[in-house]
Order: sequence, then C-alpha cells, then structure tokens
Amino acid sequence: MSFAKYITTPLTVSLLSCLLLSSCDVDWRSRKQIEEEKKEQMEHEQTLRELEATRRSVEASKALEKQKAAELAAKRAAEEAEEKELERQRVEEQKRLEEEARLAELQLKEDQYRERQRLQACIQFKGRKFASLTLRNGDTLENLKVTSADAIGVSFMHAHGIKRIPFTNLPDEIREACHYDPEAAKRREKLELKYKQAQYEAAHKLEMLERERKIKLKQLTTLSGDSPSSNTKPSTTPKASTQQGSLTVTVSGINQLGRDYKRGQKLLKIRAFANVPAYIEFNGERIVTLQPFVAREVDRMTSLTGQYKVVLRSVKDGAILDQESHNRKTGLSTSEL
Repeated sequence: MSFAKYITTPLTVSLLSCLLLSSCDVDWRSRKQIEEEKKEQMEHEQTLRELEATRRSVEASKALEKQKAAELAAKRAAEEAEEKELERQRVEEQKRLEEEARLAELQLKEDQYRERQRLQACIQFKGRKFASLTLRNGDTLENLKVTSADAIGVSFMHAHGIKRIPFTNLPDEIREACHYDPEAAKRREKLELKYKQAQYEAAHKLEMLERERKIKLKQLTTLSGDSPSSNTKPSTTPKASTQQGSLTVTVSGINQLGRDYKRGQKLLKIRAFANVPAYIEFNGERIVTLQPFVAREVDRMTSLTGQYKVVLRSVKDGAILDQESHNRKTGLSTSEL
C-alpha cells in the first residue's frame, strides 16, 4: 500500500488535524504569554518612573522645607538683633533725656540763684548817691540819687525829675554792682512792651467807642431836630446829615501776633467808623470800604522808619473824615521812630 493511500484515509486525516490544531494552540499561548510579560514589564517600568518622580518630589520638598527653616531662623536672628539694637537705642535715648532734664534742672537753679542775686543787688543799690556820673555815650550827669533798679536799668532822681538809664549806657562798675544780665533785660523789655501795648490799645478802644457814641448821638440829633430834648416840632425841610467818621491806628511790635516779621517792621491795626459810606486809604491806596455805622478793622505792615498815612474818606465826594500819620497817635516812642 502506497503512502498516498495512508494519507487519504479517515484516520490519518483525523490525526493530522489534531496535530495541526495542537500546533496552533501552542503558538497562540506563546504570543499571549509574551504580551502579558511585555505588559507586566511596561507596568513595572511605569511604577519605577513614578517611584523615582515621587522620590525626587519628596527630596525637593524636604530641601524646600530645610531652606524655609533656614530663612526663618535667619529672619528670627535678624529680628532679635534689631530688637536688641532698638532696646540699646531706647536705653541711650532715655539716658540722654535724663541727662538733659538734669542739665535743665541745674540750669534753672543757677538762673534762679542769679536772679535772686540780681534782685538783691538792685534792692541794695537803691538810695546810692552820685555827685557826678559819666555815661557810656559820653554824657555827664550830676547830683544823682538811685530811686530803683531793675533788669533793664537804674532810675535816678536829678534836678529835672526821674529818669531810667539802661545798663547799656551805664558804666561797668554799676553793671557789676547790679549783676546786669542781658537776657533778663530782654525778658523785662518784652513784658513792658506787651504791658504798654495792652494799655495803649485799651485806651484807643475806649476813645473809639466814645467817638462812635458821639457820632451816633449827633446823627440822631440831626435827624430828630436841633436837640433831643427840644419840644419844638422838627422843621418840615429835612436837614442834610453831616458826614462824620473816626479813625484810630494801633502799632504792634515785632512778633506781637506770633508771626516772624522781618527786622524793623511794625504791624498797624487800623479801626474806622463813619456815619456814611466811606473807605480807608493807606499811603494813597484805597484798601477797604465801610458801611454806615459799621466799624471795620484792617491790618497793614510798615517799616519802622517808613512814612505812612491813613485817611478815612467819604465815598460820596472823597471828603476827609479823619486821618492819622506816622508821627501822630501811633504809640511809637521817639527812639523807635
């Protein structure tokens, strides 16, 4: 029997089919196993990568935390150093203030002692007589008797009255005897200037009020008739009212209002009142207008040696109602002009 015959038999065909199917199954299983192994390898590699990334992240976080801790420690150290420096400065400042307070206390005691000595010397100097006294400006006075002495100078009685001579014009021996202190003299001069200015302003205010009262009374008299107590009937023809006004100028010294004026300047306080519309003219310049029976005040600056003129004029015809100038009713002494 030939080989082809065996092949074509049913049994042979079955055996061949089984062998072929068995070979196919082994090949399919091998591919599946390879794929699974490959997949498992990929998952393992992915796990390794994630593990490495996580490890690096953890190390970076630790490094960042360590850096932050170092920065925080440096900041705390800087703050502690700054606090120590501030405390040192505070202690030094407190010590300096205590020393300044102590110095001021000692200086006050010294000033008080010198003031007591000066006052006592001035009291003891009272009653001294001088047959002749030559001043620093060269003038000579005779038959003098000391009536009083203060911080500014010494008051002497002589043939023509009493005169106070400032220490700036007295001999050195009198200065030493009275413990002359230039600073005390300046303080006394300021107080006297303030006192005199207050008196002068009060007198001018009283004068102004009196003049205003007289103007109003005269105006009422003119409108009602010849006399307020007259029983006669007023004339049917209205009388023309007389234009009247009053003007006062008060001069204040340097820094009297707390301002820092230039050296040699004075502050003029101008007060005016009129029974008709009027205006104030300062050195030829119209500066402010007045309503009838309404007092107005205005300030102006002028030089100590400057010439000035204040005029109160009527708005109607420019007639002069009152006026003052630099050498009339200003309150300045002869030495200040």
